[in-house]
Amino acid sequence: MATLQDFIQVPTKDLLLKFLEEGPRVEGRERVKLQRKMLADPLQALWDLMSQGMSGFSGYQLLRLGMLFDPDDDLREVRAAYDALVAFQAWEKVEETLRMSRKYFGGPAAIWALLIADRTKPDVVERFKGYTGFGSVPPYIIFSVWPTTYSLVHLKASVAREYHHQMRATLFPIGGPHFDLASAIVNEGLAEVFVEEQYGQQSVSEIAASLSIDQVKALWPKYKDNLKLVGMDRHRPFLYGGYGSDLPFCAGFAVGYQIVKGYLSKHKESTSRDLISMPAQKIVQGSIFQ
Repeated sequence: MATLQDFIQVPTKDLLLKFLEEGPRVEGRERVKLQRKMLADPLQALWDLMSQGMSGFSGYQLLRLGMLFDPDDDLREVRAAYDALVAFQAWEKVEETLRMSRKYFGGPAAIWALLIADRTKPDVVERFKGYTGFGSVPPYIIFSVWPTTYSLVHLKASVAREYHHQMRATLFPIGGPHFDLASAIVNEGLAEVFVEEQYGQQSVSEIAASLSIDQVKALWPKYKDNLKLVGMDRHRPFLYGGYGSDLPFCAGFAVGYQIVKGYLSKHKESTSRDLISMPAQKIVQGSIFQ
């Protein structure tokens, strides 16, 4: 794909409204097919990029893990969520924040989409406060919101975080042969520090702030010995906890945040912009966790 000169918005604002008008007229598999056609198929180029020829890959199923509302949910309530996002000018705020972030870093443009998240998945509202998203597959960024007080108040911070992931993934591709555990956790920490610089400490995600510096120091030996692990499957226990590990929920996000904060405490003249192109191992070595 040629380098994008400007942001391209997938017209989900119109597509969502069209589905919410037509969806109540059909049921069951027909509604599922309609949702897939209207809201997943326009992102086919992204699914092709992510699948890399892998058989059985389904972008629609990926969205249905939480990033796209359940078609069997009460569509009247989904419509109310849509109306809340429109009234909040969510699409306009996403565009504004993307442009601000791009200007700050001098980074790439992106193709982006804003969807309504699946409130029927407990993690979406309870753990993630109504927001999910990903920006680590350039040039695409997907934002998914179920409107809650938290998700709306933090929308700009969430968008800035995903743009940072996009910027970092452009420089250090996710899943590449040199993308190790240090890269995975530092990426999360760098994005969180960027959010903190732009929007204040109150905008740092609860996940990143879930562990104190002393708690991270206690966990550090488990990370230190595995920083060179390559492969997202091998990173997953260290990032998210669980998966047979005894690490706290999403511990890797908190560890990454404290690593970057630790680096900046020793290099007080630096900001997240100075670190955007710095290799993760160098950031670790320059932090208090050397």
